[in-house]
Amino acid sequence: MLDTSYELVPLSFFPDMGGFWVMLQFQSKTALQHASDSSSIDERVAWIDVEGVPLKVWTRNTFAKISSKWGSLLYEEDEDAPYFHRKRLCIKTTSNENICESFKIVVKGKIFWIRVKEVSGWAPDFSDSPDDSSESDNEYVDDKSKD
Repeated sequence: MLDTSYELVPLSFFPDMGGFWVMLQFQSKTALQHASDSSSIDERVAWIDVEGVPLKVWTRNTFAKISSKWGSLLYEEDEDAPYFHRKRLCIKTTSNENICESFKIVVKGKIFWIRVKEVSGWAPDFSDSPDDSSESDNEYVDDKSKD
């Protein structure tokens, strides 16, 4: 039997707000009263940059262990990136504090200092972007052709 005490409401998802935010649109005050004032979001998504990890332990497992200090690893940005000065990770965390820490790890008896800092996330919006060519690019090409 279908429970009719709750109405279906439209949902909107906001990934660029740094968490699991949704907007509920209620059709009436009666429907709104079913929502609880005490509800809160206990988790959030955060992007962190990790620096100082030695190449010999540059693995998903290592970054998952580092991420576990604040939560769990969700995603690694640019897994095939050709640089190794830092790794950007997306984590799920219950921490409300901005992440910025230095700590040491030991690899085969050698100590390495790791630096982790939270960075702002972003969600690209390409809907208003013009084509690949821009006026400044065309001007540069035109100026070169005049020489």
